Amino acid sequence: MPIIATDHIDEVRAYYTGKLGFREDLVMRGPDGKINMLMVTLPSAGTLMFGLPEDSSALNPEGLMLFLTSDGVDAYHDEVAARGIDIAQGLMDQFWGDRTFIVRDPWGLHLMFGQTVKEMDELPEGYSIEAAQPVG
Repeated sequence: MPIIATDHIDEVRAYYTGKLGFREDLVMRGPDGKINMLMVTLPSAGTLMFGLPEDSSALNPEGLMLFLTSDGVDAYHDEVAARGIDIAQGLMDQFWGDRTFIVRDPWGLHLMFGQTVKEMDELPEGYSIEAAQPVG
């Protein structure tokens, strides 16, 4: 599970639970009473963990995209769209067989939600797949 560093953990908590509908699984507070670790789950998609950065060199999420598989991606898309969420890319049927959409959170993190809806079509011209070879 990814652990995403953020200085905005209280706002992240409100956004992911209140706006995106994630369930809050764990809140760890430090001696000062402030949240320093948060774990949230979207039951049909997966779990994310957020924590305070260890130092000022923590990852900036701009440009980072997480892919979360989800059942009922159309219904979830409609649900978050109705809440006014920033949908960076609407529902699309991808050539590899997934139906996807992308949400951009207020801090620049992109979440792609996808559900496999069919087998992969033929690869588009110019694409190729190289299968990994077993070791040993």
